[in-house]
Amino acid sequence: MRSISITNKRFENLDKFSIPSGVSNTEGEIYKIYFNGVLKVLKKLYRDNGSYFANKLYTLEMIDTYRNLLPVELFAPDYLAVINHKTVGFTVPYYEGVNLSLVLNNKNVDLKEKLFYIKYIGKVLDHLKIIRSTTNLNSIYINDLQCGNIMVNTEKKEIVLVDLDSIKIANNKPFPAKYMTKNSISFKIPEKYIVDEDTSLIIADEESDLYCYNMIVLNYLYGGGVHLMDIYEYENYIRYLKFIGIDEGLLRCFLNIISFDENSSPINYIDSLNATQICRAKKFIYDKVK
Repeated sequence: MRSISITNKRFENLDKFSIPSGVSNTEGEIYKIYFNGVLKVLKKLYRDNGSYFANKLYTLEMIDTYRNLLPVELFAPDYLAVINHKTVGFTVPYYEGVNLSLVLNNKNVDLKEKLFYIKYIGKVLDHLKIIRSTTNLNSIYINDLQCGNIMVNTEKKEIVLVDLDSIKIANNKPFPAKYMTKNSISFKIPEKYIVDEDTSLIIADEESDLYCYNMIVLNYLYGGGVHLMDIYEYENYIRYLKFIGIDEGLLRCFLNIISFDENSSPINYIDSLNATQICRAKKFIYDKVK
């Protein structure tokens, strides 16, 4: 993978990118940098040694190796960042857009447009499935699929997925997904979501990607935190969604992620949601009636 060499002096003068409210950034600091006159985003990792860092470098190398196979919606890292002869992170092309979480919480954005972006995620997952079945890249999953890692260009009506150093690709062992940490509902179903014996983390696969996709929808409906519910609370909430008229097909998708049935994509049921249902599904309404 190509690299950008930066002196300490230049690095110290770089401006940091501001992280939107509600978006977590646990693995590094984000900076603006111009390279050959083009604005890029530089991610300087907090940990730049040991097995963790070696895995990051392997992930970046695999992304670079299979770059031509990746969907255009995956905003892949393009250069390693080298400061004073030490690799400390990587750069990504700058994308003119806003975080999906801000779009979904923006009252000025039309509901139809919000649902369009949520469906768009499903199209990306469908594309990855085709890649796995038709190319030699048979192990590629988003892993940390969440609103905080999705950017939206509302003028072009498109999304891109960022923070791809957490992607599952080839034989790497990525950082755990936000929705699949040890305090999430996914860890309460150990027979369904496979835990790696070495890392004690859930192994990313198609089931986990679909789990995260369904959680994006559920957290939009509820207002966040559904992945942290226990099984009993989760089932009660799904029963409430049935009570307020949520489509049966969408409810099956939600129930599948805690059952032993295969997970399924909610993409075909997203358009069934209406403004009244979404309002009634919010936590502050649910808490009053449960």
